[in-house]
Amino acid sequence: MLPNPVLQVVGAPHPLAEDVDADVLEVGEFHHLPDENSRRVAQAKEALERIISGEVASKGGEDLWSANLGRNGNEYKRLKEVEQDYGVVIIRNRRKSQLRLFGPEESCRRATAALESLIQKGDSDGGVIELNEDEFQWACTGGFKMLKSRLGDNKATFDIASTPRRILIGGSNADYTAALAIIASRKIGPVLSPDAETECSVCFTEAEEPIRTSCDHVYCSGCFTDLCQAQASTSTEFRISCVGGQDRCKGILAISELQELLSSAAFEDILEASFSSYVRRHPADFRYCPTPDCGQIYRAAARATTSSTLFTCTRCLIPTCTACHCPHPGMTCAESRDLASGGYEALKKIKLELGIKDCPKCKTAMEKIDGCNHVTCRGCGTHICWVCLGTFNTGDQCYQHMNKMHGGVFDV
Repeated sequence: MLPNPVLQVVGAPHPLAEDVDADVLEVGEFHHLPDENSRRVAQAKEALERIISGEVASKGGEDLWSANLGRNGNEYKRLKEVEQDYGVVIIRNRRKSQLRLFGPEESCRRATAALESLIQKGDSDGGVIELNEDEFQWACTGGFKMLKSRLGDNKATFDIASTPRRILIGGSNADYTAALAIIASRKIGPVLSPDAETECSVCFTEAEEPIRTSCDHVYCSGCFTDLCQAQASTSTEFRISCVGGQDRCKGILAISELQELLSSAAFEDILEASFSSYVRRHPADFRYCPTPDCGQIYRAAARATTSSTLFTCTRCLIPTCTACHCPHPGMTCAESRDLASGGYEALKKIKLELGIKDCPKCKTAMEKIDGCNHVTCRGCGTHICWVCLGTFNTGDQCYQHMNKMHGGVFDV
């Protein structure tokens, strides 16, 4: 588990928790907007963000993805061809298993159909081979290197981060059959000895763009990124650990080391996973905006009070009480609950029938039996005009108001 750095990400202002647009962060600017204007601003903002964030390739509500697309092999080359053919940009998110498209709507639609065909064809070729403990040890001690050399480049990938461990075959069905035969006969013939100084701890081949961790294990740059993203997406309690030494190392990689070894985009992805993990494990401290599909996060209040703080979401502009997590601007949590249950309306009706009014300042209930329309609240001492509930600092001010505005101090 990553120690203090995760807490620092949550405790300090961070672009993962708030919008990076400084103008949007000034949520106070929206308090004075009428509801209709706020709704239109939110709709425009949502449309702009949708354009900027692109579109996830999907069909029937499910994201289009294949394990083969996570590698830089033949499938990735064909993905780049789809980009050129349809004039779009396609970004892979291995951690979320998503393809995000950027470009004109019609081009993205046609590219999505092409990706669907590409994935169907890729899934019909090759396959997945799950390894038992003996097969895994064989693969770690040179077997996978022999398998990869026999099949050819970009046809086999060692997925050490999965459970159970597995080998992905991205070639033809014949390649898949050949791989099964090689693994079945793994005890026949000499096994190549790995070179720990130069071979990747994930794929057990000569490391491409090698990086070395503080615990002295070597990775391909791409394998290390895939490993971090895979562990970040599956861990209940966020942690990224080294799988060197045939997965015996288990050393926790510090956030400072991840920042040094990962690209800026991959590191931001890991930070987002860390933040989401922290929020999931602290539901009493953080909540998601109740607006469907909004995804904004706010800090929950410790308990309901008479003056609960309203959080105005910077994405959808909907105000939410941080104590009871319901939108009730201008009300306390208790008033909101009474209103929702019908009790508040019933109380209002009875008070109206009995001639009872609330002090405009402290909400103390008041009843005028007789006398003039100048009333003094027993709760806060405010001088009040009973006719319009205007408030004054002195009785003289109240009398002047009644003579001027209501033609006298008594009911006409």
